[in-house]
Amino acid sequence: MSNLAIPAPSASTPDSSEAHARVEQDADRAMADISDLTTAFDGLTTGIAVEEWDTSTLDERLRNGFLGYYLEHKDGTRLLVFPLGQDPAQRLAAARTLLTEAAA
Repeated sequence: MSNLAIPAPSASTPDSSEAHARVEQDADRAMADISDLTTAFDGLTTGIAVEEWDTSTLDERLRNGFLGYYLEHKDGTRLLVFPLGQDPAQRLAAARTLLTEAAA
């Protein structure tokens, strides 16, 4: 096991609370209105670059724990990265979680 400490969530500012609520609403709307996972994923990630990474060379612990990664560059470019061949339902759930946390 790792000795990494997970920081406690900080208090949300009004702006981040509003952004968080918007992401949640968008994700809820996508899930409710669209039964096709691919279409829901595309709607949720509009304007965000999405990449798939081959994780087969990672240590098994890392490979099994990598569900997705979100990065926002200084220039505002946003990127979501997922394991190659990930289950679409798991990918949609990971994207929703990552984007919600990024808006917080």
